[in-house]
Amino acid sequence: MKNLPRIPFVFLLTVQLLVALTAGPAIAAVSTLPDLTELDSYKTHLYKVRVEVGKRRTKSGAIRKYTIYIPEKDDSLPGGPYPAVILIHGFLMTGIQHRNNAQYMAEHGIVAYAPNIAKLLLGDDKRMHNVDDLVDDVAWLTGKSGPQPDYLKGLIDPNRIGMAGNSSGGAVILEMALKAQKANLPIHTMVSLDGVPWDRTESRIAAIQPIRFLTLRAEPCLCNYHARMLRFLEKLKFPYDDVKVIGAHHCDVENPTTIGCASVCGTSDRTHRMLFQKLLYYYMRDTLDAPRMGDKRGFLDLVQQMESEDKVIAKFDALHAATLSSDSKSENVR
Repeated sequence: MKNLPRIPFVFLLTVQLLVALTAGPAIAAVSTLPDLTELDSYKTHLYKVRVEVGKRRTKSGAIRKYTIYIPEKDDSLPGGPYPAVILIHGFLMTGIQHRNNAQYMAEHGIVAYAPNIAKLLLGDDKRMHNVDDLVDDVAWLTGKSGPQPDYLKGLIDPNRIGMAGNSSGGAVILEMALKAQKANLPIHTMVSLDGVPWDRTESRIAAIQPIRFLTLRAEPCLCNYHARMLRFLEKLKFPYDDVKVIGAHHCDVENPTTIGCASVCGTSDRTHRMLFQKLLYYYMRDTLDAPRMGDKRGFLDLVQQMESEDKVIAKFDALHAATLSSDSKSENVR
């Protein structure tokens, strides 16, 4: 792949200022099962979701707000401890931009944690404060750092932890993987949602130890720096999966997105947001061994169906794909 120049500071600053100036109310929510009937061919009994909003003092000393979405105990559904996913928002946004993804996961038996991270991500010091804080969040969620509220005690399986980040949040998860592995904190799965990695990570990404890794991408554009993630993927030393959603824009990975994002990075539509939500959930469900509710298809089966309908283009490592769906066969397509 042709090498791209480093992201110019002026370009980043311009995009970030435009987003800040045009930020507006979230585009209509798209999350719960009634809104997904076009993609979900089943109706099933789902978990009721308890939503807790709180604050905690992070490792950097900042007090950060978080929202956690919890499947409520139901005797007719598998009980805890549950797998958990940390959902990391992009630049100048908040955890609200993962509200619908989090709700959907919790309805299907996955605890979802959506923190607000520092919005000023320019400069390695501020960026790495976010990374340190989020790694500490993982330790806290799994009972290894500081006191937990009663509702968290025994709730989460520490051996079934995933993380996902969109845009600059996709840069954060790469650095989180490095930090967490060094600290012996188990993170099993990570998903980049049209992530835009930082320059500092390019020389470090090869040090990430094997982890289940999926990149979900929109079409190349200025806001994902023309599929910048692909250049970084080539440096990995372990198998990964890559799916591009045909015709999608950078804001489609947020759910809900904002008028500000759409004004700068292209319009967002309900169908593409639902596709990203569905792909994110299925991958987390399969790799974190979450309950298979209703639709029993695996992630690989779903992607193959979407490929046949010209909705996505996917690349799978054969051995990695086999562990996700032992009865499925796939072709490598880019």
